[in-house]
Amino acid sequence: MSVDVRGSGGLPDGAKLRMRRDVYELTDKAFHAVGVGPALIHREDRGDGFIAALDARVPPARLIGSWLAEVHQGLRPLNEERSRPLALRVAMHVGPVAQDDNGLAGEAMDLVCRLADAEATRAVLARSGRDLVCVVTERLYQDVVRHGGRFIEPPAYRAAPVALKEGPTTAWFHIPGEPRPAVPGDEGFTGKGAEADAEAALSRASRAPEPDRTEGAGGVGGGVGGAGGRFDIDVEGDSYVVTDSVLHGPTHFGGRGTGDGATK
Repeated sequence: MSVDVRGSGGLPDGAKLRMRRDVYELTDKAFHAVGVGPALIHREDRGDGFIAALDARVPPARLIGSWLAEVHQGLRPLNEERSRPLALRVAMHVGPVAQDDNGLAGEAMDLVCRLADAEATRAVLARSGRDLVCVVTERLYQDVVRHGGRFIEPPAYRAAPVALKEGPTTAWFHIPGEPRPAVPGDEGFTGKGAEADAEAALSRASRAPEPDRTEGAGGVGGGVGGAGGRFDIDVEGDSYVVTDSVLHGPTHFGGRGTGDGATK
């Protein structure tokens, strides 16, 4: 499997450390809840997520069903405490994994990494408005998912073409909590590029400085948008004063106005 975090590139270092802690705590609790101990997992960190190979004694259905359900349920209370929700892309495949002194390797690992990072996977997550997407390979769908099981609902998976570095393939997408996800190829599907826009907005929000509430700073006194806030604004030579979200002074919208008064 490959677990990747949406929008991690725009986070400052402190937020990245918290993100990493949350990802590991969330997934570790899920592994523990379904009876998969550390001895059955070989996991390698990837900065904004991880890749993992599970011991052959762990049934794939346990990961696709119960483990994914635990992650989904764990995200809810976790994100209630976060100003920026944690959103995950999880890719799974079944097949042999090679290993050397430097870690995991092989076609199976390459495939899950490509799927987790694919534009189609990002688009499905962005379009859903949710915090978790699972994408599985054709082989895993045919061998496991289509037969159903505990927390596995085959109709909740949708197939879609995915463009990978090695060439096109078919993958199956699932959004926990939704009966049927929207996927590329659907009429009106506009997920392409949506995640990039969302990530950019979240990145800007995470870097935005706190409003300066110091008396007199930048010509603002008494806070921003709060009771008693006062702003002196010069517009086209006229003097305006905003107090408690009320504009006092000559006002004109579109044309030149001459009336005095207060305009909200």
